[in-house]
Amino acid sequence: MKKLTVIDKVLRSSKKPGVVLRNALTKLKDENLRVFSKVGLSSYPLKNSRYAEIETRNIADIKNLKVSVVFESISNEKVFYYVLGILEKNREKIEQFKITRDNIENLIEQKKYDQAEKKIKQLESALGSSFWSQNKTQFVQLNQGKEYSAERSGVPSGTPQELILHHWNAFLKETDESRVRTEVLEQLSEHREDSFVNYIIYRLLGIDPRAGVDLYRILKTELNTTLIDLYVAFESLCFYEVAFSKDNNKKAICENFVKPSKDSVNQPCESGIIERYTAIEHYTLGNYESVVKALAEKSKLDFTELYLFSYSLKLLGYRLIGGSEKSRLVNWLADVVENGELFLSSTLNLDNYIFTKSTSYEAFILTHFLMLETEPMSFEQTLKINDGIKKIQSSRSCVTSTVEKEIKTKFAPETTKIFEAVNLLKVEHSYLSNKIYAKYLGRALMKNGDYEKAKDVYQPFSDTSDCTLRRDILTCQIRLNNREVAVDYFLSSIDNITKSISFWYSHELCEMLKQNALRTNNIKDIISLYFLNETVSNTTNQRAISLAIRAYTRYMEKDNPSDIEFNINDRRHVFFLERICSRELLVKSLLYRTQRDAYEERIRICNLLVLKKLGNTSRLNHEAKELSKQQVLEEASKQVSSSKVYADLDYVRTQVWEDFENHFQLFKIRSHEGDRAVQELERTIEMMEDNSISENASPLAKFISGQLESFLSLGKDKVNKQLFLILQAVIEEYCYGLKGLNSYLSTRVRHGTFSSNLTAPLEAEGFLTKAKSLDELHIDEGNFPPEISETKIYAIIEGFSKEYTEAIDRFIGEKVQVVTNGRGNDDGFFDYRVSSKDLYSIRETLGEEFTSQDCWDCIVSFMIDRTNIGCSRAKEMISVELANQLIKAVNRFSENVTGILEDCSPVYREQFIRKLDKLRRDINEKISHVEQWFEVEFSASSTKYDLEIAFDITEKMLGRKIFKDSKVPSLKIKNSNLSSFVDILHNIVTNAVTHSNIEGSEVRVIVHAEKENGRYFFKCNNNCKFYGDVCMENTRLSQLTDMNENQMKERAQFEGGSGVAKILGILRYDLNSDSGITLRYKDDQEFEVCFEVGGGIFV
Repeated sequence: MKKLTVIDKVLRSSKKPGVVLRNALTKLKDENLRVFSKVGLSSYPLKNSRYAEIETRNIADIKNLKVSVVFESISNEKVFYYVLGILEKNREKIEQFKITRDNIENLIEQKKYDQAEKKIKQLESALGSSFWSQNKTQFVQLNQGKEYSAERSGVPSGTPQELILHHWNAFLKETDESRVRTEVLEQLSEHREDSFVNYIIYRLLGIDPRAGVDLYRILKTELNTTLIDLYVAFESLCFYEVAFSKDNNKKAICENFVKPSKDSVNQPCESGIIERYTAIEHYTLGNYESVVKALAEKSKLDFTELYLFSYSLKLLGYRLIGGSEKSRLVNWLADVVENGELFLSSTLNLDNYIFTKSTSYEAFILTHFLMLETEPMSFEQTLKINDGIKKIQSSRSCVTSTVEKEIKTKFAPETTKIFEAVNLLKVEHSYLSNKIYAKYLGRALMKNGDYEKAKDVYQPFSDTSDCTLRRDILTCQIRLNNREVAVDYFLSSIDNITKSISFWYSHELCEMLKQNALRTNNIKDIISLYFLNETVSNTTNQRAISLAIRAYTRYMEKDNPSDIEFNINDRRHVFFLERICSRELLVKSLLYRTQRDAYEERIRICNLLVLKKLGNTSRLNHEAKELSKQQVLEEASKQVSSSKVYADLDYVRTQVWEDFENHFQLFKIRSHEGDRAVQELERTIEMMEDNSISENASPLAKFISGQLESFLSLGKDKVNKQLFLILQAVIEEYCYGLKGLNSYLSTRVRHGTFSSNLTAPLEAEGFLTKAKSLDELHIDEGNFPPEISETKIYAIIEGFSKEYTEAIDRFIGEKVQVVTNGRGNDDGFFDYRVSSKDLYSIRETLGEEFTSQDCWDCIVSFMIDRTNIGCSRAKEMISVELANQLIKAVNRFSENVTGILEDCSPVYREQFIRKLDKLRRDINEKISHVEQWFEVEFSASSTKYDLEIAFDITEKMLGRKIFKDSKVPSLKIKNSNLSSFVDILHNIVTNAVTHSNIEGSEVRVIVHAEKENGRYFFKCNNNCKFYGDVCMENTRLSQLTDMNENQMKERAQFEGGSGVAKILGILRYDLNSDSGITLRYKDDQEFEVCFEVGGGIFV
């Protein structure tokens, strides 16, 4: 008797098809399962079952779109091999479909829509209708001006498939106007874990990687649909597996399964190697005209060539002429990578193009290309996508594999005559340059660990303009541990080659420099680390940069970076001071004990560079002023000693500013996106309402229509989501950071301080105890007569202590708490939860045009308002509810004690009553005292400041004291005018120092101010030495102060933004004052500047 195979055993395991299939899926190995699905579906008991219907089913026969229970818990590997067997069994049908599909796509490209429609009908006659064929029918009919009807196409009305086709058709009509599907994705993605929603996303968006569709779950669903749709989904899965799978066996199966046809854009490597190489070579050498010329002649382009073509057009600054599909596609890509005026429209056009080819290989490639150029992704995410795409056959991979194959055949790595070998290859293959063989030979040597030999190969090409070869040379030097050489080469590559810094990023170099940070002895290492951090920014990298700043400063035997001497032509040192020695990195460098010291060093650096006219002097001047202003205001606003409710806003800003800026940029972009999606979705819903949807399709109909209705606010919600991320970043640090509110509440209020203040008077009298038993109780003999039992006394005091302290603990534990979205006790007074109303209120405050500083100020104001609300609630509860609870506890204690003292000497009772009266007064005083702890006002929300602060800021900017014996009225200046007034003072004192002809440290400025007719007149006098004719000089100065607008502009250019024209501009345009300015020498030892301002700038 013939022995049964494992497949036969499974087929005979039951008479029920479902049981047999489950046994196959759980018991058979992958390859056996592949064979089973080839033969099993034609064998009893699966033959004629619903599982075998996949081979003949069309779209009208689909019963449901839910994943079958049999497949629900089956692994991805099992599903892969099961589907593979089904498709291999129906190979002839699949090949027929692929050939017909190519014909249909070609006809659509040629805009022969009537012929394409006939081909689709022929396909449906031969293989049955499917989602794919119906989608193509919708597309061609739309382009012919026809109205698509699923019912006319044989799809039963009211079914889920009919509703999906109807909705897809609505989207198709809107693709020329909007990116509705992006909005749909954003809404439906929250529910994508549901297999049904996952399938809807796939049907509407195809294999868009942004959709995050689980293709294995799609396969499980497609087993309920048609053979064609199952193949299309499996083909899509194969593209991903080829790019990203680590299973070589599965990858080989996928590569073979989706092997391109002869005319495919993804052609085999055997043909066109010279032409393919030529375009790549021209691009690496910067010959962009030659790239365009070479690729313009090709009718089909793979994704490498598309990339080269679009970037070359961007760099050349022009576009292709002609309306062919290839021309339009390349022009759109060039607009996207250029990120100019046509960025949004071309991105939309590309999205629409991808949408029409949603399940094709071309859509897969273009979508990844678009993601790289438009999506905010980390460098690691970008690398992952790029590495995945590189594994797919393309022009670049063809050249690489061909050259590597020849090197492996012609050259053995152990050969010492390297250059001879390279030259030999050059002779045999003259169409390829010596350099290209050196590139791949060097890679082969490095792969074998022969870095010294690779260095010798690369040596003649170290000055090459081929950026990929330069990157290989850099890698070689890094692996040889030649840090200094690698750093020099890295910086020279950035300086000399027009490529983004991210192109030169090297994780190995970054790690090498981080490990050496504490021993850094040159600026180049710090600059390199800074550039690497620009590509992959994280806390570890920033920490390494700050430590490198400290190490280099100590190596130069200086206390501050600004003390290090340098040549003004040393651009690297200027870059180091201007860009790298930022206040944030100085704070983290451990060079300074406090943030204040780090801020002062940053101000010194700004002033040093401005004085030497190095770097961006305008920006540095502004930064110095803002830092000085911020520092002075913070000193004025911090109420650490008087208030227990405090958060260090300066520290919060330092910690979150980088994340804040990143989120802000996206918020700014999305704030300017229109609400077109709202209008589009309204029209879509109207269409759905116009067409009656059967109740039989209620699961899908209710889901989609319900989601669409909620989309109507999505245009604004996108902006709100980004604003919410900004708020959350600030709230998290403000509330829970090292110097945040919760930390100060914990140390200054919750951990004993609050409680000890309110219990101290009672503990001092012995009326409050922490004793857990009678043995631990200490009784003050003066309070109670000896005849009362200690047991009674303990019971009363223990009960009172518990009631009194529990009231305090409840207040602290439940009320003096911080509450944020998803965190904290809901009863907490300090509530920073953000609602949609809050987000709209902030956006309304910001208005249409705003800067990151405006946004920061608005958010800080929001935080402080919430803090003040929390303080008000705490004060109210302390003064009313908590005070009543404590006094009631004392009164109850008084009743209990007087009760046991009734039969005792009246002396004890009267003494106790006097003590309790005093204690009540003491408790009320303590309550008033702790109530004051919840007083907090931060200057950040202030709208006015003492005028003296303007003088303090100016001195901070200057770096020393300069104002002496000034007589200024006690004025409050408006916040909106403070910066302008500081600018005037700063210009006056800097010019006094510059032109006084005495040692700068000896210059003193005296300011007087008087009020007359509602205006304020300021006189600024400084000591000086003048060696010319005072009268003649005063005549010349009087001419400078009487200038019209054009004269002011010319004078401003001459003065460089720091002089008379600057002050006049501030007075006229910033402070809206029609007054002028007077400059004169009172004598040869005193100079005077007079100006007046309206009273409106003061309050």
